[in-house]
Amino acid sequence: EAIQVKDAVILLDEFNREESPKAKNALFSVLDDFRAIWLDELKKNICVASGVIFFATVNEGVEFTWTELLDQALRDRFFTIELGNLPAEQEEELIIKRTGLDKDKVGELEKIIQSVRKNDVVISTRKILQVGQLLANGLGVRESFEFSLGLDKDILEKVLVSIHFTQEKELERSSEVWINL
Repeated sequence: EAIQVKDAVILLDEFNREESPKAKNALFSVLDDFRAIWLDELKKNICVASGVIFFATVNEGVEFTWTELLDQALRDRFFTIELGNLPAEQEEELIIKRTGLDKDKVGELEKIIQSVRKNDVVISTRKILQVGQLLANGLGVRESFEFSLGLDKDILEKVLVSIHFTQEKELERSSEVWINL
C-alpha cells in the first residue's frame, strides 16, 4: 500500500538485519527502473507511485552481530550517505531535549565527548544519550560513563582519562581566575 502513495518516503530500517536474506529479492524490481512488483497473492503488478523515495539504513562492521552483508546488486540501487556524529551544537540540543539536563551540564558533557572523539574513540549518540539520562537522574559524570560504557573497557578507560584531563583543565582555569582577582 505504501508504495502506491504519491510522494511517500519509505524507510527500510535496519535493512541488513532481516530474518531471511531472500526477503530482499522481492524488492529488486521496486528499487530499480522498473519500479513495480508482481504480487502472486493479488495476481497483479503493483507500481510505485510518482515521487516515492526509498531510504535504507544499515549498521555495518564486525561489531554489529546478526547483520548480513548487502550484495552489490542491492547497493547499486541506493546512493550511499555515511552519517558520522552530529555537530556538537546539534548534539547538545538533542541531549537537552531528550534528557532535560541544563545547558551548562550538557556543555560540560560535550567537552568530554569532543575530547574523547579527538582521540578516534567512537561513542555513538545513543550512548551519549544514555550518559545524559543517568546524569539527569543524579549520577556523577564518571559513574554515568562507567555504567553506559562499562562493557567496553578500552573505550571506558580512554573516556575516564579524558574526563580527568577535562576536569583538571577546568580547575586550572577557575584557579587562574581566582588568582587574577
